[in-house]
Amino acid sequence: MRLGRGGIVLALLSVAGCGDGGRPEPPACVPDCTGVACGDDGCGGSCGECSGGAVCGADRQCACTPRASTGCCGVAVCWLDSCGAAGEALATCEQGCGPDNRCIGCSSDCTGRECGLDGCGGYCGTCPNGVACDDGRCACEPHAKRACCGPNACWFDSCGKQEAVAEVCPGGCNLGVCGTCEPACDGRECGVDGCGKSCGGCTGGKVCSKDGTCECTRGAQKQCCGTSVCSFDSCGNPEPEVPCPEGCFAGECRCDPDCSDRECGPDGCDGSCGQCGGDLVCENGRCVIEACDQVPACVSACQTNAACGLAGAANGGVWDFDNFACSGGRCLYAGCGTDKECEDEPTYPSKDLVCRKVACGFRRCTASCGSAKDCVGTVSAKGPLTGEENFVCDGGWCRYAGCRSDDECATAMASLPAPKGYRCRQVAAVGACVRACSNVNDCVIQPATALADADNYACEGGACRYKGCGSTAECQAAYAGTPGVWECAPGFLAPPQ
Repeated sequence: MRLGRGGIVLALLSVAGCGDGGRPEPPACVPDCTGVACGDDGCGGSCGECSGGAVCGADRQCACTPRASTGCCGVAVCWLDSCGAAGEALATCEQGCGPDNRCIGCSSDCTGRECGLDGCGGYCGTCPNGVACDDGRCACEPHAKRACCGPNACWFDSCGKQEAVAEVCPGGCNLGVCGTCEPACDGRECGVDGCGKSCGGCTGGKVCSKDGTCECTRGAQKQCCGTSVCSFDSCGNPEPEVPCPEGCFAGECRCDPDCSDRECGPDGCDGSCGQCGGDLVCENGRCVIEACDQVPACVSACQTNAACGLAGAANGGVWDFDNFACSGGRCLYAGCGTDKECEDEPTYPSKDLVCRKVACGFRRCTASCGSAKDCVGTVSAKGPLTGEENFVCDGGWCRYAGCRSDDECATAMASLPAPKGYRCRQVAAVGACVRACSNVNDCVIQPATALADADNYACEGGACRYKGCGSTAECQAAYAGTPGVWECAPGFLAPPQ
């Protein structure tokens, strides 16, 4: 048999094992179930199914999930795994365990708890996904997982909030794991290679630029030449002279510092007009108290701290003159000063108090705690908004968290009805009950006052926000019968109720 050139090619392709169209057939997929009991076999099939309540894990092994449910185990309520096996006991039942898997005749106690066990084998509630139950409160669990944050790997809590960098990744990050780093020195004569090593160094006074080239740096050396500044780059090359209207000294143009009407911050000549003491911070040349959600307030004029303080305040308490700072001619409240002041303050129910910096820059009287329950009745009597659920035991100290829901505000403020009701909103990092609104007129409590009429409020997101005083004239009208000179300035007073 004779074949032309086309026939020879077809014959060769047939011998090589090509299929239709002359394309090689892909290799067959080989399932891999070695050493595993369940899950994907790598070819779209299965290595088996788990039974008896067991679930297939990431290692493709069947295992019972611990603490999957609760149930009776003799005269107690125990944790049960997903296979039904009993684990540790949750509650011992004096009258036995009932068909509802709870202790018979037991009275559950969920006071101050929104999650966790009720003491009878049941639950006070459950937390949403990603939130863990901690001592009866739902809280985000720190360092719950690693994920990429830009080129690095970071910790994230169980609610998805980014925390600290877990690992710096020179080679980039993939699924929370640092990748392999490939040095990158192409086109660079100096600097780092992206993997912590060097691409080379510079000589002759040159320095490495951001793009990896060696360059002479401007203004490396300066000296006076008459009334001007003569400068040279890092390679010794001269640069244009800079004339100094006030003369030259030590290679710099002379500068006269200006601290007029300033008590802190820069003086205009690379110097300082002073530092703020205690918990005060510098703002526009004035020492003020660091605050969150700061609003303008009426403050009285002063020359010394002795001119400040609340009328009728007890000597030695937390409201007399030494608890205020006369800053920039204005009285600003600075909080408690010592533990003894907190003990001596007659308006606080408890005498077992200490002075601590707790929030927004203020030093406030607070109590030590092991749980939120220890905070009740310390700085205020127990009431609708001062129960256990309104406090947080933060680092061993009580912190007032305020309201927790709109429903709580509706109950607490029932004696002060508002046209639209009340909403729980964050004010100065604390939950506060504010009036609900559709416009600013819903925010005004009648009869309106100079500091609490429509121009002092904003209606945002269906809730009222107090904007503070609007002018010094408002403050003078509001405090017309009060001794002193009043002005509207950044302050830290509570909004009118």
